[in-house]
Amino acid sequence: MKIGFIGLGNMGNPMAANLIQAGYHLKVFDVNPDNMDPFAKLGAELSRSSKEIGEECNIIITMLPNAAAVESAIIGESGLIHCVQEGSIVMDMSSSSPISTKKIGSSLAAKGVCMVDAPVSGGVKGAREGTLSILLGGRQEDVAAVTPILQVLGQKLIHVGELGSGHTVKALNNLLTATTLLATSEAMVAGVKFGVDPNKMLEAINSSSGSSFSSLHKFPKILDRNFDVGFTIDLMYKDLGIAMEIADSVEVPTFLGSNVRHFWGFAVGQGGGRWDHTAIVKFVEKWAGIELNSNTD
Repeated sequence: MKIGFIGLGNMGNPMAANLIQAGYHLKVFDVNPDNMDPFAKLGAELSRSSKEIGEECNIIITMLPNAAAVESAIIGESGLIHCVQEGSIVMDMSSSSPISTKKIGSSLAAKGVCMVDAPVSGGVKGAREGTLSILLGGRQEDVAAVTPILQVLGQKLIHVGELGSGHTVKALNNLLTATTLLATSEAMVAGVKFGVDPNKMLEAINSSSGSSFSSLHKFPKILDRNFDVGFTIDLMYKDLGIAMEIADSVEVPTFLGSNVRHFWGFAVGQGGGRWDHTAIVKFVEKWAGIELNSNTD
């Protein structure tokens, strides 16, 4: 079995490397040739296009920045749909739009090709360590076919429903993440400016009902001023747009979500798009005129 892997960025690079290390034969492609060069040394075949991947591989993984890039790689003018083999499985692991995913899936089905959406959670660290959580959408038999591959990449696999369900849950989960991170930023900045020790305040929050993944796992790094880039602000803003698209499509009001997305969009507009998403706190700090820091000496 030869696996095609399209997209060797921050997430795709370690994921593809883990598959090679596990013994899988990979043919890889990225629009940036520099991203492909290290994979020749790892034993992967290098491809010149997505179409070439489609011609030679029966399981194809895409890990791309947005829905437009996924559509281009799969159903675009030079996409793999024009030469993919009948009976193949295309698995999109990007954080993409479920509406776009269903459109792609329908086009592939007309060619006798199956599709699974499998977005991930866990960031670059989880991708390197093979400990990602993977949210799956698609037919049971197709999910079963790709499960051995996914077990190399992730620790937790959750089949949440039909095609598009994985992307739906991923975007809505990131709506929750963006909301709790921003709310915790506002609460911490307000408390510290009022005179509370930041370390004691975070300890209190994490022992109380306001605790969250953001306060437990992200804020200790924020207080140490550790903003190593993993998942960027502009990617979070993109996912918030997908979440709003999902809600709009089923006529669910998003009073809170719309305001949260507006703030993240403001951060992008202020030049913070390429910063790590935890650096959203810097915009709250700037307005308040203080900086959170675990060193209170």
